[in-house]
Amino acid sequence: MTPLERDSAPIVGVLTTTACEADGVLNRLSIFAAPIARLLEPEEVALSLTPVTYFAGVEELGAERPKFDGDTVIDMVLGSASPYWMRVADSMVTGTSLVGWPGCMAVVVRDTVRDPTDDLLLTDRRLLIVHQERNDTFAQRWSAPLSEIVAVRPIPRLAQAGRIWVSLSDGSAIALCMGLVRRGPAARFCAAFAGLQR
Repeated sequence: MTPLERDSAPIVGVLTTTACEADGVLNRLSIFAAPIARLLEPEEVALSLTPVTYFAGVEELGAERPKFDGDTVIDMVLGSASPYWMRVADSMVTGTSLVGWPGCMAVVVRDTVRDPTDDLLLTDRRLLIVHQERNDTFAQRWSAPLSEIVAVRPIPRLAQAGRIWVSLSDGSAIALCMGLVRRGPAARFCAAFAGLQR
């Protein structure tokens, strides 16, 4: 039994889990059970509600990567800017944040997650991006059936311990952050998603 299964129960409409996870982090799904229940379809079960943000890093958009050629070496030696080496340096510092093309699912997710009060809501049927309003209600900004979510896995980096990689059915993928210091929220979210894949 995983800590997720032991410490909390899924909800349909209302939630009866504890308000705190095992590592002392508040359980947002428990706290906001009533407003989240209003977003659910009949018989849909909410499993995880986790704050999420997008940190722009290297975005691999398009069919081709930048080419490395002799001019790039000369630019580097002479001290001028090289798009290739700038991209390499960025990927080492911030990592790849998005792989796709204009209009793909990952770009839509990136453009949707723009507010510090956005959350990823995982249900037994869908993955949703929801926005917390001032009056503690939630508005749905995006959703996709789980059949369009290929994989969700943790990919922590320095200063982004809660970073996850979401692979989508159209072949695009995006990195999202569920915490800068703690891995727990991202680990619980990934475990909940993995539990649905069994």
